[in-house]
Amino acid sequence: GIWAVSPLGGAARQVLERGACANFFPGGERIVFDRDRRLWTAGADGADARPVPGVVDNLFSFYVGHCAAVSRDGNWLAYFQPEQGPRGDLWLIPSAGGKPHRLTHDLAEAGGAAFTRDGRHVVYSSSRAGSRTLWRVPVAGGDPEPITAGAGEDLEPDLSRDGRTLV
Repeated sequence: GIWAVSPLGGAARQVLERGACANFFPGGERIVFDRDRRLWTAGADGADARPVPGVVDNLFSFYVGHCAAVSRDGNWLAYFQPEQGPRGDLWLIPSAGGKPHRLTHDLAEAGGAAFTRDGRHVVYSSSRAGSRTLWRVPVAGGDPEPITAGAGEDLEPDLSRDGRTLV
């Protein structure tokens, strides 16, 4: 399930009975999340839950989540699409659904996407060069560029609101 708790602490409340890997849209009114091998959106209170049309449903999605990131303008979702076990690629789709567009062609373990502040790139974790390190790929298409290198296990990147700090 998906639960919410105030950042100041307090009692947790269940937002949705089923779901995982939730991420907020800008403004915090909606969330995107994984459920039943698909991507879904819902109000932050759990109301109006609906699947995102166009995201491919396959057996591997049951074991490896899409874990979508939302662009800063709320118009796009970047998500991991497993294709062979835990290996797959990063995809982009309009947040209301539509035709998905492949961003990477690696067939690697990857995920943890985050849009840059200007919305022109997606930062993500990938084993495309061996160990899990961070990469940046243009939303318009092109070759990924390394951000970190080394032995890795660099996972779940995020960027500060001003885009100056990578966590």
